[in-house]
Amino acid sequence: MKMINMLRKLYGLQLTTCVMCLLILTQPIAYGKDNPKITFTFKPTNNLTFTQKFTSIREKHLGSTGHKKEETKTTSKITYKQTSTGWDVIIRPQESIHIRNGEVVKNLIQDLISNLNITYKLDAQGKILDIIGYDELSKVFKERFPLQAASLFSNMVKVETLKEREISEWNRRIGNLIGKTVSIGETWNHDEPFKLPNDTVLTYQVKTLFAEMKPCGPQNQNQCIQIIQEYTTDAAKVSGMLTDMMQKVTGATTPKDEKKNSEPDKNPSSIQGKVMRLIDPQTMRIYDESSERTMRVEVDVPEQGRLPSVVVETQKYVNEF
Repeated sequence: MKMINMLRKLYGLQLTTCVMCLLILTQPIAYGKDNPKITFTFKPTNNLTFTQKFTSIREKHLGSTGHKKEETKTTSKITYKQTSTGWDVIIRPQESIHIRNGEVVKNLIQDLISNLNITYKLDAQGKILDIIGYDELSKVFKERFPLQAASLFSNMVKVETLKEREISEWNRRIGNLIGKTVSIGETWNHDEPFKLPNDTVLTYQVKTLFAEMKPCGPQNQNQCIQIIQEYTTDAAKVSGMLTDMMQKVTGATTPKDEKKNSEPDKNPSSIQGKVMRLIDPQTMRIYDESSERTMRVEVDVPEQGRLPSVVVETQKYVNEF
């Protein structure tokens, strides 16, 4: 408390919750008697089946008046099954709901994707080798739509792109940690590629903090590690490509001559986010996970001029074992 008061007097600042958290995190945190090293081990239980509930909310803001909100809720049954060469992670959808601006709507393509039975093929150590199931999309399109429409949808929804994103997601959440050893309070800094919907690849600067051990699992019998990740992009590199993408998302257009004559951005484009994940390092089970990503850019809107555009995406996973 004396230190906080001293800082207030010296700098005249209100210490925010985030700053106080950083002060706390600089102190040693005990894990066990000697704060030993923690090694992440992929060790699932054969035939383990659990329910995964996923919620995604996407809010688009354009200027002071434009606001759209889309929400997706899915429920899936997930089973880990041991094979002769490793593991199958079988994902069977149970329910999918789409809400737009407060009203339940149909999202035909997303519903078709969400209703596929997907299987992750892993080796014995948990390394992802392949994803089976998305190849059925072409067949589903042909069964549900006329030939021309089926061909159009197949070109819009690329199977390889879906697989690449799922593999990247597995590695980001689980695969990249397997076999790694960390201590509580340890921080990693690294670059990570991220593919935008238009297939443009950005590079995130990612900071990963292995924050603390917390009880988890049935009756809190297990010990999980709380992982906090924060990431951002280089504004100078991302500005142009993000502006073009956001123009398409918001429906705004920018004539080429306006781009040339416009003043430099005072508030450059950016993507930043935060992820919190509670995972059992002895099995790699994730019990709770939430994330938020914010994309900011200024776009030129006909008859309205230059407006700030912000897209905020929040996601929440809850696994019920």
